[in-house]
Amino acid sequence: MSVAVAQPLRTNAPTSRDSSRRADAACIGVIVACALVLHRDGLFGGPAFYEIDTRLFYFPLARWVGQQLQSGHYPLWLPGIFTGYPIFADGEMGLAYIPQVLFLWALPTPAAMVWLRVMHTVLAGAFTYAFLKVLRLQAVPALGGALVFAFGSFLTAQMHHENVVRSAVWLPAVLACAELGSVAESRRRFLGWTALGALTFSQSALGLHVQPVLMLALALAGYAVYAALSTRAVQPLLGAAGIGLGGLAVAAVQWLALGEWALTSYRRAGVGYEFASAFAIAPQNLPSVLFPFFFRLPDATTWWTLWQQWEVELYVGIPTLALMIVGVLFARRMALLYFVPLGAIALWIAMAEHAPIFNLHALLWSLPGFSFLRAPARFSYLVVFACACLAAFGLQALSARGPRGLIAIVGAAPAAGLLAALLALLPTWRAVLTADPSGAPAIADAMYLSARAQYPIDPQLVVQGLLSSLDLATPKTAWSLALLAFTSL
Repeated sequence: MSVAVAQPLRTNAPTSRDSSRRADAACIGVIVACALVLHRDGLFGGPAFYEIDTRLFYFPLARWVGQQLQSGHYPLWLPGIFTGYPIFADGEMGLAYIPQVLFLWALPTPAAMVWLRVMHTVLAGAFTYAFLKVLRLQAVPALGGALVFAFGSFLTAQMHHENVVRSAVWLPAVLACAELGSVAESRRRFLGWTALGALTFSQSALGLHVQPVLMLALALAGYAVYAALSTRAVQPLLGAAGIGLGGLAVAAVQWLALGEWALTSYRRAGVGYEFASAFAIAPQNLPSVLFPFFFRLPDATTWWTLWQQWEVELYVGIPTLALMIVGVLFARRMALLYFVPLGAIALWIAMAEHAPIFNLHALLWSLPGFSFLRAPARFSYLVVFACACLAAFGLQALSARGPRGLIAIVGAAPAAGLLAALLALLPTWRAVLTADPSGAPAIADAMYLSARAQYPIDPQLVVQGLLSSLDLATPKTAWSLALLAFTSL
C-alpha cells in the first residue's frame, strides 16, 4: 500500500520584493526614455542644444581634449590659448571626472557631449528616485519627484553649461547616503554609507563648477542639522562631516590645482556686490513659474528677460505646484521641516536685492568661499529640488488611504481660482497696451524695465513680447492655461 505525500503548494505569485524591483526597473526605464526624448535631436542627427559658451568654450576645448586622449596623451597644459593655459587646473573641462574623460576618449566629440548629457539627465532622475525611495515613498511618487528634478528648469536650462550639470546631479545621491548613514544601526554600515557619500560628493566636486558644489554642501549641512534634531542624535552631523571632508579629500587632486590657479584670478580677493548680485531673479520675471516661455517672442529665438533666460528661468510644471500644496498640507512627514525651508531660503537667496524683508544673498556673499561668485539665481537649483521632493510627497498623499476628496479639492482649488483670474486679467492687461500704442512703451519701462538688467532692452520689444504672451490664443500661453485647467480637474 502506497501513501501519497502531500507536496507543498507552489505558486507563481511574485513576492513583494520582486514586484518592487520590477516597479523600480520600470521607473528607471521611464527616466531613460524621457532623457532620450529630451536629447533626441543631438542623438539622431539634428543639432544638439547649444549657446555661445558651447561654441566658444566647451565644444572646441572638448574636441581638443578628445584628440589628446585618443592620441595617448593626458592633457594638463593647453598651448593654444595665449602663451599657454593650465587646462587641468582650470577644472571646467572636468579632466579629473572619470565619465568625462572616458566618453571623450571613446567617442567622437559631438557624440560624447550628447551622451554625457543623456547620462547626467538619467543620473539626476535615478538619484532622486533612489533618494525618495530611501525616504520610503512608493514607486510612482518617487518617479514623479525624479522627473521634476531631472527635467525641471535648472538642469534643462543650464544644459549647455556642462560643468554646472556635472556638479549638480549628485545632490540627491549625497543626501541618500547621508540619510542611510544617519539611521544606520551599526558602525560598519554607518562608515560604509559615509564612505559612499564621500565618493558621490567627490564626483560633484570634480564636475567642476564651484557654485553647485557649495550649494550641495549647504544642502547637506542643512540636512544633517534637520536629521540630528529629528533623531536627537549626533550621528547625522558626524556622517555629513565625513561625507564633506572625505569628498574633498578625494577631489583634492583637482581642487589643489584649482586653488593655486585661482590665486591668479581677479576674483581671488572677492568681487564687488554689484557684480556678485548680477543674474538675480527679479519679481518681474516670476511669470515663468506658470508660463515658461512668457519672455520669448513667437520666433522662438528672441528673449526679453532682464537677464539671460537660462539663469533666471524657474519652472517645475503647473501640476507640480498643486502637488506641492497637497504634500505640504497632507504628507505628515518630518522631512517637510527640511524641504520647505530649503526651497524658501534658496528662493530668498536667488532673488538677492529683490527679496522681501532683507537681502539674504548679501549675507551669504560676505562669507568665505561665496564672495567671488555671482549669479544668485542659480540657487533655483535647490528650489527645483525641494519642489520635486514636495511634489513627490503630494503624490504619496494622494495614493494613501484617507480623505482623498478633500485632498483633491485642496490641490485643485488654487489651480481653478488662478485659471479664472488669469482668464479675466490677461485680456484686460493686453487691452490696456493696445488701447494706447504710443504710451505702451512707457508702461513697459515703468513696470518692467525699471528693474536692473543685463543689457539695455528696447521698450518696444517688451511691448511686443507682452502683446504675444498676454494673448490667450498664443500657443505657449494657451498651453499653460490648459495645464491649469487639467490640474483643476
